[in-house]
Amino acid sequence: MNGRTFGQKSPDDSLAMSFLKRGATGFVGCTGSHYSPLQEPYNFFGGPMHEAFWLNYATNRSPAQALFNAKLEYLRGMPHGQTSPNSQAIEYKILRQYTCLGLGW
Repeated sequence: MNGRTFGQKSPDDSLAMSFLKRGATGFVGCTGSHYSPLQEPYNFFGGPMHEAFWLNYATNRSPAQALFNAKLEYLRGMPHGQTSPNSQAIEYKILRQYTCLGLGW
């Protein structure tokens, strides 16, 4: 990368780590910019991931298992109606950026 060094983030620079540092027992969410769909029926970008997570969580699955299942469902549905190279890159970013930290099992 042109001789540039990679930076380091402290817990104060991370939304997820900030929640854990302040006493949360777990965090499920994205580690970067999130892309929410703005047009109905909201079934692309982050929409399908949110829906899959909450449906899995509602069936008494742990947050970690619900996220794991949601990622599998999200991957199987890609692309979610958005086929431009930029849109597909966004969906791969969404797939990878969601995480479960802390006591999510």
